[in-house]
Amino acid sequence: MMANVERSLIEDESEQLKSSMQFQKNGIMELSHIMNIMLDMSRMENKLIHSESIRVDEVIFECVDEITILNANAYFDFDIDSTLDEVTLTTSGNSRMIKLAVMNLIKNAVNFSAKEKPSIEISASNDKVHIKISNDGNLLEEGERLLLFKQSFRGKNSLSVKGFGLGLVFTHRIVSMHNGNLDYSIIEGNKNCFILSLPIAS
Repeated sequence: MMANVERSLIEDESEQLKSSMQFQKNGIMELSHIMNIMLDMSRMENKLIHSESIRVDEVIFECVDEITILNANAYFDFDIDSTLDEVTLTTSGNSRMIKLAVMNLIKNAVNFSAKEKPSIEISASNDKVHIKISNDGNLLEEGERLLLFKQSFRGKNSLSVKGFGLGLVFTHRIVSMHNGNLDYSIIEGNKNCFILSLPIAS
């Protein structure tokens, strides 16, 4: 960003300057986003954020709506267990952070999909509600899977996708702070699969 500012100061062409300023804006927004996430985590760790009831299905619908507004080509196969009710679909915690975790996983499913639509499934078992998100993108190599939730890790399949490699780190941390689990596996049909599990609110 600093190099871009220095270049902007000596540019005369208005279009180049406009492009440079847009780059700056995007970078600042990304850094602001990261700082806000870290602040929320710090507040939660210090018990400064009150827990609230969160409907998991509503969070998913909000994320899907926002993604499809920004990307008209984003489509999803969606399946929810018909036996679930309002109780089993409700978890507790910080709604902003839960939404961020779900959004990161759904965005990744869209960004790394190949031909088929990403799939989102909701189920429940063992006092937890499960969000299963899968896609048909390039699979992670075995060595990469061990680093998946480590800081600043980006796999070979992310070379063409912008970012700092922090999305899954934050997502994993958020889920852990809510006493949940986040797991990656390769499922039938050679698909990437993330399962986010959160305790059902008591």
